[in-house]
Amino acid sequence: MLDAVGELLSRLTKTRATYLDAAISSRLSTAIKSVQYGTIIVYNGQTGGTAPITSVATDKAVLIHLGVTISSGHTASRISLTNSTTVSAVLGSNPGVDSFTNFVVVEFF
Repeated sequence: MLDAVGELLSRLTKTRATYLDAAISSRLSTAIKSVQYGTIIVYNGQTGGTAPITSVATDKAVLIHLGVTISSGHTASRISLTNSTTVSAVLGSNPGVDSFTNFVVVEFF
């Protein structure tokens, strides 16, 4: 009996999750205007860099840091949406190698 109840609950949960996913996806797709991924390359010896993006309304955009990639050592970077068409990165320290800071800009309606 308990197995049957557990199976029923499992199916209902999966069904609800499917409906919830669909509801969230349909709402988000109408709320998001653009999504832009990018990488800022900071060459060895430099302290920062920039990357161009397609123009966004800065008051309706969110910048998300996706991490830093380097071949050896470690560093951190700080990113900012400098203006409607530029994302900037500043390194916390010089790792002695080129670094690649990845980001995504999401613009909402």
